[in-house]
Amino acid sequence: MNKIAKIYCTFVFALSASGAVAQDVGEYAFSLGASSVGFTGEVKYRLSEKWRLRAMLSGAPTYRKREESGDLIYDAAAEIRGLSLLADYQIGNSQFHIIGGAFLSGTKIVGQTSGTLLIGDSVYNSTIQADVRFSNRVSPILAIGFEQPIGDQWNLAASAGYMYTGGVDVGISVLSGDPVDLDDLVNEAHQIQSEVDSGYPFLTFGLTYTF
Repeated sequence: MNKIAKIYCTFVFALSASGAVAQDVGEYAFSLGASSVGFTGEVKYRLSEKWRLRAMLSGAPTYRKREESGDLIYDAAAEIRGLSLLADYQIGNSQFHIIGGAFLSGTKIVGQTSGTLLIGDSVYNSTIQADVRFSNRVSPILAIGFEQPIGDQWNLAASAGYMYTGGVDVGISVLSGDPVDLDDLVNEAHQIQSEVDSGYPFLTFGLTYTF
């Protein structure tokens, strides 16, 4: 019985050791990938055996689509970009880690609509523009990540979590046509804000090279 127990303990230890990833304090890594906040380029620094610091630039080409809000349809152009400052904490000897940090946003959406518009309770023949940004210029992030070695210096890395943006701030201006009552403009801004959640998924996937 003792012999069987020893074999079992040796087997469990071997499995645990195989799941651990060697980490050298002071090492640097570079990653390229994609995320819910655009394409990414990232620098990582191993601060200790458990802790790692990360800085991730993200962005995407401007994309255009039609967005409906209440009774209006906007021709919108979105620019997604920002800087994520993050810290990882390794969970035990596993390849999972907890991620905390913040997203410094440069993201904005600009939408225009024109013609005969129902704004608030009134009808106007105007062209208006809506400027939309995250309410939090610095948005907290909490996520969990996983890395899978695929070579001596290469890892596949992925993470999933949540970024609290606080919703959006909306500014609406009249570009041409009938002047629009200020209260109607405020109501239209509130309409757009009510359709946007207070947070945003934080998802990343990339290939990492360790120096």
